Amino acid sequence: MEGSRSLSQIIIDKACQLDMEKLNIMCSLCEWSGIFKNYQKHFDTVHLNPLCEYCGKEFKTIDDLNQHLSMCEKLTVNCLLQPYGCTEQFLRVNTRSHFLSEQHQSVLLQYLFKHNQHLINDQSDMSSHTTITTDRETKEISHANLKPLFETADILLGGIQSLNDDIQHVSSELLHHENSIRYLSDGLSKMKIAIEETHSSIDAQTVNQQIFEESINSLQQQLDDLKNISTDGTLIWRIANVQKKMIDAECERQTSIYSPVFYSSPNGYKMRLRLYLVGDGNARRTHMSLFFVLMRGEYDSVLQFPFSYKVTFCLFDQTSQQRHIIDSFRPDVKSSSFQRPCSDMNIASGIPKFVPLTIIQQDSNPYVRDDIMFIKAIVDFDELPKSLVPYKLSLNPGLPILIQQEWIRRESEKRAQEKLKNLQLVNTNLTILPDIKNFQKLTSLLIQSDNGIIGQHLPSELGELISLSYLKLFDIKNLEDLPNEIDHLIQLRILMLQNIPNFNKIPDESMGKLINLRVLNLIDLPNLSTIPSTIKNFQSLIQFEITNTNIKNLELENLNGLSTLTIKSNSILQTIEIVNMLLLASIQIQNNNELLTLKFQNLSSLSSLTMLSNSKLTSLDMENISTLQTISLSDNKQFKIATFKNLSNLNSINFSFLANFESISFENTPTLSTVSITASSLLKNISFLNVPSIINLDLSRCQLTTFPESILTLKSLVNLILKVNQLSTLPLTLSTDLPNLQVLDLSRNNFQGNIFQQSPLIYLRELYLSNNSLVSIDGIGEYESLRNLDLNYNKILSIPLEITELSLTLNSLTINYNQLHSIPYQMTNMRGLTSLIATYNNISDSERQYLYQIFHPTTIQFII
Repeated sequence: MEGSRSLSQIIIDKACQLDMEKLNIMCSLCEWSGIFKNYQKHFDTVHLNPLCEYCGKEFKTIDDLNQHLSMCEKLTVNCLLQPYGCTEQFLRVNTRSHFLSEQHQSVLLQYLFKHNQHLINDQSDMSSHTTITTDRETKEISHANLKPLFETADILLGGIQSLNDDIQHVSSELLHHENSIRYLSDGLSKMKIAIEETHSSIDAQTVNQQIFEESINSLQQQLDDLKNISTDGTLIWRIANVQKKMIDAECERQTSIYSPVFYSSPNGYKMRLRLYLVGDGNARRTHMSLFFVLMRGEYDSVLQFPFSYKVTFCLFDQTSQQRHIIDSFRPDVKSSSFQRPCSDMNIASGIPKFVPLTIIQQDSNPYVRDDIMFIKAIVDFDELPKSLVPYKLSLNPGLPILIQQEWIRRESEKRAQEKLKNLQLVNTNLTILPDIKNFQKLTSLLIQSDNGIIGQHLPSELGELISLSYLKLFDIKNLEDLPNEIDHLIQLRILMLQNIPNFNKIPDESMGKLINLRVLNLIDLPNLSTIPSTIKNFQSLIQFEITNTNIKNLELENLNGLSTLTIKSNSILQTIEIVNMLLLASIQIQNNNELLTLKFQNLSSLSSLTMLSNSKLTSLDMENISTLQTISLSDNKQFKIATFKNLSNLNSINFSFLANFESISFENTPTLSTVSITASSLLKNISFLNVPSIINLDLSRCQLTTFPESILTLKSLVNLILKVNQLSTLPLTLSTDLPNLQVLDLSRNNFQGNIFQQSPLIYLRELYLSNNSLVSIDGIGEYESLRNLDLNYNKILSIPLEITELSLTLNSLTINYNQLHSIPYQMTNMRGLTSLIATYNNISDSERQYLYQIFHPTTIQFII
């Protein structure tokens, strides 16, 4: 984008903006005049778009509104004959209809008749005083008598003429307003065009400013690059403003960026990197793409082409973890990308899917810190072994190159020596085994798949490997034991015995000398029936696994360093007792088909406990465990009893599908907040003693017939789920014993009649009573905090009017599949009600239509 514009194309016109702001203008809506810069403030302050209170029409000014009121058809007016008895008021638009109405015609006739009668009476009076009149006098008298009638007719004709004049006046005003609107619209259009032109000018100036800033930044970057040119075939590329550059790449403003130039030597190859921050080609929007670019240099004529040296890329982890992302490629010498450059730069080539974008876009990822990323490139001219590449990249880049090369040389020699310390005898005839004593510096030994060559015993010379810290024996068919001389291996840290079908003995006394043992794995040893009695000496043991052995009873205690314990697939194991383990954090007990009892005591660091598929487990006893937070158990068909005492950090219990589960007790579990025991149909006893923090209790699908009294001791209980049981009554003291209870689910139980007339649960917010046999909810008005009420699938006949007492609190009422005949219309005034659903009741079609009419204007979601 930068390359498509030059400085000669930049147009800066701030004067235009300033000139436009100083223009004098007049408001088209009122008499205001001023400069253009102040027009918007005047418009927002004065012209508030008033509304006609009769017809709701919106006007731009008060003057327009006043003119409108003189002709508004929705204005209520009085009849012209109001003084004579026509008192009806009507909309101005209905004036003609009123004049033709029976009432107006009647008042008009009365008025005419009254005036005519008055004239007749006057004529009679004149006759009594004058006995002799001439024809001329008679005519004059008649004419005088009819004069009031003529005057009345003139008044009516004048009214009609006035109406015609009003119509002409309104038409004239309408035409005037249409012309005004047309004039104002033209003025507004011109104003919009002027404003748009102003905005365009401002936008152009903003773009020009951005171009200047980008040019300055580009020049600064070029200066910085020239100061830090590398000439040793390596490059550390510092990329700042990563977030902005990624946004530019995403919007295709700048899809790629180039690194500074670097050289293989002062007279060597000229190179640089090209980075697509949101990917290129098939990798777009999934990976960062990183490519190597060979450039035309001054010394190319004396260099060798095609370029064939391996290139390694590294994205630095900027934390102490140093989990750098490293990838490399070897050039395709047939590609034009690695031939001698004929232009400034060859076509870039490299690794399209260098780093997944999901890694870079994670919050607080270690590769982008302070919006800065570092990429290192190494051209491998000396064919460094692949195993040493991560080491080379982990060296402090601030060290001089000569020092880095010396450290790499030392590391290479060190690793060559270490090869003599690690020995793996895998799937061979093991002819070297009798001479194993010659490997005095051996620290790691693996013997695997001996093909039956090793007999029942290992040679005693094994005890001479006094530096040995790792020993693994795997898939050795005939071996039965370990030699007594193993007691010399006091440096042994890891001992793994696996898949040795005839192994049956570990020498107790010799084994007890391995006090530095950290890891002990006894796996797939089906003839091993005991563990060493001296295991108590293993105070440094951290990890212990017992899998697929012939051990029947397991007791472990006082292993103060043990952190992880795994006990799996031991076919005859019946009891496990684990006591006094200060650091034991994780226990996994799985697939021990004969296991009956588990006991855990004084495990102050236990935080993870897994118990799966121990099909005959009947009891669990846990005491004095201070860090375990969650216990889960499911699908153990024989499990019956659980006891939890002094579990100071336990937060939740989840038991499910325990077909024979009968009893559970909790004592001194101060942080326990959630207990879920579901689908355990034989549950008879649940006990709580000093359990002050329980908030959630779920005893669904347990076939309970009576309400467990111990629940009433849980003063902190908020959510109580007792659905799918056989309950028919609730304790009378439920409201006072559970003052914090807010959610109560009693769905699918045996409640009948009415349960709302006992002591009300005044703090309850949600109540679920679907699938019972209730016939009445009288008393519901006293549940003053209730928000959601579910009464589906009952036999309720009516909704009492007292439900309106919950006007401010009740939000949702669901009462489908009952026997309602109507719904109180007063519920339309319940201010807090948002949903009322009452389908499949006995409401008639006419009643349903009536209810829809009265509920439709409200905000209540009403479905019947």
